[in-house]
Amino acid sequence: MTEEKPTIDNDVSQGAPDQSAQAAIEEPSSTQETTSDNASDDPNEPIHTWSNLGPLFDVAIAAIKPLRIIAETQRGERATYFRNFKGHRLEKFNRKRMIDILRKEIFGRNNLFLAQLAMVLWNDTKRDLYNAIHKHVSSIDENVESIVRIDDHKAHEIMNDLLARGFTRDDIYICVRINDVRFSPEFITNHVTPRNFEAEEQKDLETSSLQAASAE
Repeated sequence: MTEEKPTIDNDVSQGAPDQSAQAAIEEPSSTQETTSDNASDDPNEPIHTWSNLGPLFDVAIAAIKPLRIIAETQRGERATYFRNFKGHRLEKFNRKRMIDILRKEIFGRNNLFLAQLAMVLWNDTKRDLYNAIHKHVSSIDENVESIVRIDDHKAHEIMNDLLARGFTRDDIYICVRINDVRFSPEFITNHVTPRNFEAEEQKDLETSSLQAASAE
């Protein structure tokens, strides 16, 4: 006799809520904490932000536990949950498959819920980095929403501290982008963007083009 493996329905839907995931959702989104009054009013801004991450989108989503995404989707966006997760076995949802699902939903369906959810869960997963950046930014002005631009000298101090503490450049770049940290565009390009970003982005574009061509 083989042991019956749990499905999404009886493990997540009917079980006790994932308290850690719930806590992450109930906290204010860190994207709200680090934006200013000049932030874009475009409701699809989270989708554009993820798109601009290029190949680091996969890196960011891979950092989040798949079951946290499933649990919060079940609670917050039933249509997305039924479309992607209902009735499937839990072990089928590894990080690679979750990346594929979120790519399809965020970029193919403009799924704003998942775009925002992924930001909140990434910030919670990388809480040490998020808190370190937030501490630096709030030392400039406790009302971080009022900050329009962080001067390059201060930005260098922040970057040097983060790198010295062992945070990776990929994660720092992701955090800066999804939280709209107000470094100058030039500083981000020259000092935050990972050195291999453009090469990986070009490789990602070529792969997407080949996949599109083979599908025709």
